[in-house]
Amino acid sequence: ISAALAEGYGGIAGRSVLDIGCGFGVTSVSLAAYSPQQIVAVDSSPRMIELLELVLLTDRDISLWLNERGAPNLLGEYYLPTLDYLVAMRMAFQPGMFQRRGGTLVPWVGDGLRLADYGGVIGAVDTVIANNYLHWPVNQRIAALKKEKPDLTAESALVEACRDALRPISNLLPPGGIAVLMEPNDFVALDSEPDREADLDRNCLAGHPLFIRFHKTFNAILKCEYGIERSVPQRTPLFRLSDLSVLVIVGG
Repeated sequence: ISAALAEGYGGIAGRSVLDIGCGFGVTSVSLAAYSPQQIVAVDSSPRMIELLELVLLTDRDISLWLNERGAPNLLGEYYLPTLDYLVAMRMAFQPGMFQRRGGTLVPWVGDGLRLADYGGVIGAVDTVIANNYLHWPVNQRIAALKKEKPDLTAESALVEACRDALRPISNLLPPGGIAVLMEPNDFVALDSEPDREADLDRNCLAGHPLFIRFHKTFNAILKCEYGIERSVPQRTPLFRLSDLSVLVIVGG
């Protein structure tokens, strides 16, 4: 959806695209189908970038890589579907138009709040795609602001945090550049549309039985094997629909 929106609003073909918060490359694969000249894929997790490079930029045995890291035991019944998904990503990307037309994929471990420091890697960017990303730097900045400015209200902290998260993105883009930012419904509140908000609350991912079962299983492994305590993610309506236009304007 993000790739299609960017294509519809100005086109991706032959241009440079930043995939911020790229994870292991799901969005980059979709962007590649529109044949940009370059995709710079940035994520703060070295492990995510390692997996992206393995799947999209090498011909190494994915199952062997996963087995070396204990994935069959960790994922259980989710292992084979995960392997199939990663193989399908590789098969969609490597023989695709992006590769055939000489496009370049540049993976990079980096902090979205420090994009200005990576100018030599990112270069000029026409389009920024941020899928399931914005809540990460915003929450990170809110936590920091609570320590830096204890008297700051929650509303003001959100505005400042959004400004700090959006401005590095806006500073990369030329006039007329395109930014597509999509968030899971777990982080959005349709506060100006109560009927839709109630429906959204009933159908969000955090309430799905499979989502809950997966995280309970995952948390049990973390606690048993690594002593890590973790709760099942809950819906956190960080971004209210009535506030979005102000937050984006403040962010530049």
